[in-house]
Amino acid sequence: MSAEENRKLVIDFCRLLSERKLDEMFALMAEVSNWSAVGKRETFAYGGPKDKPGSIAMITAFLQHFREFRFEVKSSTGEDDRVAIEASSRGVGPSGKVYENQYLLMFRCAGGKIVDIQEYFDQITVLEYEKAESNAH
Repeated sequence: MSAEENRKLVIDFCRLLSERKLDEMFALMAEVSNWSAVGKRETFAYGGPKDKPGSIAMITAFLQHFREFRFEVKSSTGEDDRVAIEASSRGVGPSGKVYENQYLLMFRCAGGKIVDIQEYFDQITVLEYEKAESNAH
């Protein structure tokens, strides 16, 4: 695929995340793929590398904390098999607590599918939101 086709694939992936259409979103990932989020799994539940089933579990677990969630792509750049995305999110939890974060994601594509994601964001924002939300219940 061309760099532009890869960029469109990744934009679709992000749109489906925002729409919470996870089955459709994960269909865009290769069966053998990797999603690595910033941080170590031992100290941050969402951190470290995950295969496709682990990625599905990670995103499902994360989104369960929100009654509303939006993921907005601010910019994208594609070159060869790589796509860089700058994005922001905004979620509202069951208690009304608002979550907002900024992201940089590096995608690698092959054969019309996403094969690798490297995700960078503020871990502290995630932890503070989850703590506040759990204290509200």
